[in-house]
Amino acid sequence: MKQQVAAAPSTDVICLGWRLAVEAGVELLGAGAETARVEDTVERIGRAVGAKKIDAFVTPTGLFAAMEDADGASFTTVRRIRYIENNIAVITAINSMSRDLAEGKSDVFQAWDKLCAVKRNRLAYTPAVVAIAAGIFSGAFAHLFQGKALDMLFALLCGYSLSTSSYFLRRWGVNMFLRSSLGGVIAAIWGLIATTVSATCSRDAVILGGLMVLVPGAVITGAVRDVMSGELVSGVSRAAEALMVALAIAVGVAAVFGLGGVV
Repeated sequence: MKQQVAAAPSTDVICLGWRLAVEAGVELLGAGAETARVEDTVERIGRAVGAKKIDAFVTPTGLFAAMEDADGASFTTVRRIRYIENNIAVITAINSMSRDLAEGKSDVFQAWDKLCAVKRNRLAYTPAVVAIAAGIFSGAFAHLFQGKALDMLFALLCGYSLSTSSYFLRRWGVNMFLRSSLGGVIAAIWGLIATTVSATCSRDAVILGGLMVLVPGAVITGAVRDVMSGELVSGVSRAAEALMVALAIAVGVAAVFGLGGVV
C-alpha cells in the first residue's frame, strides 16, 4: 500500500496566507498587542499555510516579516504602524482566528473572511458609550480617593469630557502627547470648577478620578510583558512612551494651576 503524500499548498493559498499573516500582525499592533504576541501570530499563520521558513521582527511602530515556501520563493514585507488604539476585542478575535487556522479548524479563505470582518467592526462600542463608561469609571475612582458624592459627580463629568475630547482630537490627527497634555488641562479645570461650586469638594479627588482615564496602564503592562518575553527594544520604547504620557499629563495640570495662581 502506497503512502499518500500531502499536496503542497497552491500559490494562491501561499500568497493569501502571507497577506493574512501580515495584515493580522498589523491589526494586532494597531490594537495595542504586545510584540511577542504579534510575532507569534505572524509565524503561526505562516506555518499553517505551508511556509518552509518564516521570521517576524516587530517593534511598537513597525512590522518586518520574511517567508520562504517549499519551492524556494520568498516574500518580504515591511509595514509602518502610525495609529495605535487599545482594543482587546480585536486582539481576542485575531488570536482566535490564528489558532483555529493552525489547528485546522478553518482554512486560509475562512480565516481571511474572519480578519476582514474584524477590520470592518473594529469599534466594539460607540464613542458615546465609551465616554459614558469613562465618566462612570472616573466617578468610581474619585470615591476610592476619598471623594464624596459631589466629588464623584464632578469626576464623572471630567471623565466624560476627557473621553469625548480625546476622541475628537484623535480624529483631527493630534498626537498622543499633546492629547495627554490637553487632558491634564481639562482635568485641572474641572477640579477648579468643583472647588468653586462648593468649598467642601475635594479638588484632588476630582482631578485624580478624571485622570485615571488617561493613565497609560495598558502601555505599562505591555512594556513589562515585552521585557519579560525578551523583547527589550519594544519594552524600553513602550516604557518611554508611558513615561512621556505621564509627563505630558503633569505638564497640563501644572500649567492650569500655575496660571490660576494655585501653585
